[in-house]
Amino acid sequence: MGGFDEAYRYPSVEDIELGYRLRKGGHQIKLRKTVQVKHLKQWKVISLLKAEIFYRAVPWTELIWRDLQFNNDLNLSHSNRLSLLLTYGFLIALISSCIWLPALVIASAISLSLLWLNWSVYRFFIKREAGGFP
Repeated sequence: MGGFDEAYRYPSVEDIELGYRLRKGGHQIKLRKTVQVKHLKQWKVISLLKAEIFYRAVPWTELIWRDLQFNNDLNLSHSNRLSLLLTYGFLIALISSCIWLPALVIASAISLSLLWLNWSVYRFFIKREAGGFP
């Protein structure tokens, strides 16, 4: 199938893109739950946000729209999709608050919703930070 697409400038969703091509080519992908991989990354708040937005969210969104793959798998569960919509709503409300101050209340409500919806992920990072997570 040609391996990873080298058009991706940074490591991002090339593995997912390859999986889409494999499935489109009629191949099966089997999950081996016993195989574990450790990514050698140093997560700081800014690097995490940069990676999640520019190296995962944007390329993955482009890939989803290119191949019209709206499967409920990987990080595409219904709660992940809701998080995406809420994040866009938060950004719109935040920008709108520059000209309409009550939008800050909406942005605050959305941010609390995002916190509740993604609490398990935040709890994971909090636990890791307490244990010396870089």
